[in-house]
Amino acid sequence: MFQKGKLENIKKEMQRLQVNVLGLSEVRWMGAGSFTTDNFTLFYSGGNKHERGVGILLDKETSKSVKGFSAVSDRVILIKLHGKPFNVSIIQGYTPTADYDEDAVTNFYENIDKAYKQCKSDDIIYVMGDFNAKVGDKRIGNTVGPFGLGNKNDRGDNLVTWCQSHNLVITNTWYKNHPRRLWTWRSPRDRTRNQIDYIMVSHQFRNSIISSKAFPGANCGSDHVPVICESKVKLKRLNQSKKNFKLQILLLKEDTDIKQKYRIKVQNRFEALDETTKTEALWEQMKSSILASAVEVLPKIQMNKKKKWMTDDILLLMEQRRLKKSNPLEYKSIDKEIRIKCSEAKEKWLNEQCLDIENKLSVNTKYAHKRIDEITGKSRCTSSGCIKSKSGTILMEKHDILNRWSEGKPESRQQEFRNLNFDIADFPVEIQKFSKLYRNFDNVV
Repeated sequence: MFQKGKLENIKKEMQRLQVNVLGLSEVRWMGAGSFTTDNFTLFYSGGNKHERGVGILLDKETSKSVKGFSAVSDRVILIKLHGKPFNVSIIQGYTPTADYDEDAVTNFYENIDKAYKQCKSDDIIYVMGDFNAKVGDKRIGNTVGPFGLGNKNDRGDNLVTWCQSHNLVITNTWYKNHPRRLWTWRSPRDRTRNQIDYIMVSHQFRNSIISSKAFPGANCGSDHVPVICESKVKLKRLNQSKKNFKLQILLLKEDTDIKQKYRIKVQNRFEALDETTKTEALWEQMKSSILASAVEVLPKIQMNKKKKWMTDDILLLMEQRRLKKSNPLEYKSIDKEIRIKCSEAKEKWLNEQCLDIENKLSVNTKYAHKRIDEITGKSRCTSSGCIKSKSGTILMEKHDILNRWSEGKPESRQQEFRNLNFDIADFPVEIQKFSKLYRNFDNVV
């Protein structure tokens, strides 16, 4: 996914195949966090280099049900969704290839165990990804079905043993399909085809699976093809907080008329306050007065839709490339053209952004620095999305997170307030007076 245009290609195929949740291996993004683009949200977990990395890409509706996620390692990520009547836990894994020794494989299964232990026993648990293992076409208890592909290998033994210990069913071995709906990876020049990508589900929820098979027609420029599992699961949408809007605060400095109107409105509201009110309640009333006055006087900042560098011509070429999968020469030619056009389009877009930043540096430095962060990726969320307990265990349940927040030290928040860097002289006199009053209460949180 580190390749230019890869994410756009994946989103396009995801829409075409009507996939709500997509597990990704070899994302090759550094760090861990979440990233929203158009109507999709990507949760990712990587290392310190553009190597390995896993992610889970959700469509707009599914992302509204996210409870949290855990970036376990650069090969394992967990995401939890609110469901009804059961919550859903999804683990994406990427097992080391045959080039790695057994220690690397052991470490992978230790990490995927860590992710599994964060799931509740009554969750609908899905484990999916590139496991670089062949489980074969022979039934093994309730774990492996009779409709797999090829012969089981040593890595397949590891996977089957792990699934058995966690009572998981390998879904894409239980449905009779044409062989082209079984293989998930092919070697260069198409000499070998193997089934090494799987989707597992908790045995108690096996009957919720409608179908599970590979889709060789999908194309994202990879030697793997997606395995699509259709499942009967109802998700619960979380209460969405209202979107905050931004006001043009700089006008309080630049526009004398607006500054005067704002001062009058704040003063009128402050005069109506009851000074005998308790400190905390008085602060809430003053805060509401300040904000209400600002909303009445200051215009909102118009949020313009970000211009993307991806073009319709490139997207059309991607579709043409997909239709040429059976013709290696034409496929390779179109793929090369896509790479060239992606590089040209992104370079043109970057030049336009640089010119925009240069023009804004002398007028609005805050906007310019914000655009620099957006372009370089620094504005991307880089937190793991989860709160940890004192012992370091990741908390993903609401009551546990609230309890952890209640353990926070008030003095740390007070210190953060004191460290705020602003010039109080820029504010109206009434706010300056209140600030002096507030700072006298050293023990007030």
